[in-house]
Amino acid sequence: MSYSYQPIAQPVITAPLTETDDGSPTMTWTVTDQVSWQAELKQGSDVLSKSTWDVNTVTRDWSPSKGVPLPDGNGLLVLRTTDSISPRVAAEGAPVYAEVTKPFATVLAGTDSPITNLAVNFDEPVPVITGHRALGVPDEIALKRDGSVVNIWDDDGNPVHWAPGADFFTGTNFAIPDYTASPRVEHEWSVLTRHNGVTSLESGKIKDTLVTGSVWIVNPRTGKTIEVLGNNDVPVVAQLTEEGSILHTPVHGNLVVEPVRRRLMRTTRSGAIEGLVLNGDEGRLNSWALSDSRLRYRLIFGKVNWPIIFGDYSPTDVFYTHPDPECDDTLVLVNLNWWERLDD
Repeated sequence: MSYSYQPIAQPVITAPLTETDDGSPTMTWTVTDQVSWQAELKQGSDVLSKSTWDVNTVTRDWSPSKGVPLPDGNGLLVLRTTDSISPRVAAEGAPVYAEVTKPFATVLAGTDSPITNLAVNFDEPVPVITGHRALGVPDEIALKRDGSVVNIWDDDGNPVHWAPGADFFTGTNFAIPDYTASPRVEHEWSVLTRHNGVTSLESGKIKDTLVTGSVWIVNPRTGKTIEVLGNNDVPVVAQLTEEGSILHTPVHGNLVVEPVRRRLMRTTRSGAIEGLVLNGDEGRLNSWALSDSRLRYRLIFGKVNWPIIFGDYSPTDVFYTHPDPECDDTLVLVNLNWWERLDD
């Protein structure tokens, strides 16, 4: 049996450009022979988003689920493809796939007319950014907070940097909830739009600080909120963070030695919430806890705003009268476990 050298078909990444105004840009490519492919987005050594190996001869595009900061972010798109040569015999340790990369930087250099009349209102516990675009509904809109574009949730419930303008506009006015802003911290917001492929100039900037005395659970896909009240006290939010570490004890002639502690890893937080919710909200909380366990919600209190998933939920039949005489709904005691997730 004889073998001949058959080079692996090399793909060429055609998009994005070296500079882009999208922190999670769609990658497109061409290749003459493709049986399967895999793609990933990296920031430095961190892999932000990665596809599975897809056995597909047709697909030539991929959109990452997360992105690098916008602006002034730097990302690296990686593409791997296999071809139809079979069997392919490679030298020991040699790849049986082709791999190409595309570095890019995020910039904002808009020329289209900017948003005007920017303002912020608080629909506790969420700041809502409002404004006006004289030219009407743009193709896309993005929200900047403290210098970087942040995720907003489109009508399909997906966190994105650039969302369809129609999801947030009514006529020439818009309203964008900022579900990831931390309370008790002064933030600065601005807005960008993109229409017919042209990015706008950055709007004016507005500063404000959200303050809330309650514990809130927020569904960013729908905008629904649940306020957790205390029972003659503040609501109880227990937290736990685990970590793994090693203690190195120096060996030398001294009578007293000082161990050196090196932390190897730290887990995300987990904990529990105990408090009172409106009787009407208890049914909503129950449905959230019993739904897809992968769905993320926001836990907002104090100075934090964390993405969480639900754990065990324990409703009770312990009812209390609402302290506000204007409210005719009763309160019910609930207990809920939660786990923090990494940012959306």
